[in-house]
Amino acid sequence: MKFAKKMKLIPFEGLPDVKPVEVRPVEPVYDRDPLQQAVENVHQDMQHVLNDPTLTDENKMQRYGQLLHRYQTMQRKRKQVVPLLDENIPEPREETSEAPILESVPRPYQHRARLLLKHMKEKTPWSWNDNLELVRNGVPVPNTNAIDIVNDLVRRRRNTQAPVGWFGVMQSLKATNVPREAIGNQERWNVLSTRTPPRRPRKKKISSTDTPSIPTRRWLSLQKL
Repeated sequence: MKFAKKMKLIPFEGLPDVKPVEVRPVEPVYDRDPLQQAVENVHQDMQHVLNDPTLTDENKMQRYGQLLHRYQTMQRKRKQVVPLLDENIPEPREETSEAPILESVPRPYQHRARLLLKHMKEKTPWSWNDNLELVRNGVPVPNTNAIDIVNDLVRRRRNTQAPVGWFGVMQSLKATNVPREAIGNQERWNVLSTRTPPRRPRKKKISSTDTPSIPTRRWLSLQKL
């Protein structure tokens, strides 16, 4: 059985005098930094120790020293807190991925390729852009390709000419003491291991023996006819 509540209406004139309640606006409550709160608590404890009449001077010095050590430790932690990033500050651009270059290298040579790319980025002024063009000190080098350079250095390819830009890269690799493990092309390593800097390949000169001989024609004089 359910019991229903009964309500009785009372006329307004019969209500007792009720004092108006003053409503004050509530100030917003913000979350305080827990580390800041801990520092303030330690500071208050230090003041309490100094003003405590029940403690001897020796006890005050001992407890004050302990609190001072805690206070200094918390202050150092406050300085190490990383501030929130400003939304207006652009995020640093990520470096161009090495994946396209490594995918072009056969699996047995990918370890050398990783070593070579790491050395180029960290030790030399060379890098590459999104189009895989070689970049020297922030300036793209036209008609170059990082895939061709890396594959030329990590392995020997038959009947393949030196790619565009190899001379400048070889100079930087030699000057920065590139590790032997990063170079799989023996011809390139022979150039890097010599004391003299690498030289540009000279254009082949055409000698007289290379030119086809033109057969000489003998003309008969009219007198012999």
